[in-house]
Amino acid sequence: MMKKKIESLKIYGKRWFQKSCGNTYHSVTIIVNGIELYVGCSYGYGNHYLQTTLEALQDEYDIPTEYGEFLKFLHDNNFTYSVTDVNRKKDL
Repeated sequence: MMKKKIESLKIYGKRWFQKSCGNTYHSVTIIVNGIELYVGCSYGYGNHYLQTTLEALQDEYDIPTEYGEFLKFLHDNNFTYSVTDVNRKKDL
C-alpha cells in the first residue's frame, strides 16, 4: 500500500495530571490534510502526545518512524503543535 503524503498537519494535545496517583494522561487531536483525527485518553507525560501522533499516523502516512526524525520532520515542514494542561479528566 502506498502511503499518503502529508500536505498540512496540526497537532493539539491536552494533558491531565491525576493528583491521587501521580499519573499523567493525554489526548490528541490531529488535523492532517484537513481530516480530523482524535486519539483519546492515553498514559504519558511531557510531549508524549507527539509520540501518540506518530503512532496514529505512521501506518497510513509517509512520515519518519523514529520519534527524533518525526520531530525534525515537524520542524522542517513548519507543522504546528501545542499542548494545553487541563484540570479534569473529562476535559481530555
